[in-house]
Amino acid sequence: MMTRSNIASAVNAAQAGAEAAKREGARYAAECGRLLAQAKENISRLKNVPASDIVIAIGDVQEDRKRRAAEVRL
Repeated sequence: MMTRSNIASAVNAAQAGAEAAKREGARYAAECGRLLAQAKENISRLKNVPASDIVIAIGDVQEDRKRRAAEVRL
């Protein structure tokens, strides 16, 4: 059985982990934004495409790749 002290320590550790994950997620999001801006600058056909459309398309491609990889494993 866990003591109050052990429970408090476990909760504090879990909360610290969640905070670290949130910071890491924010760093990845910022890097994605930077890369998206770079792509729009350097790929002429993307210059006038809204960033949200590009992000949706990238997500669709990633989902297709995951689905195909899962099909290959079957």
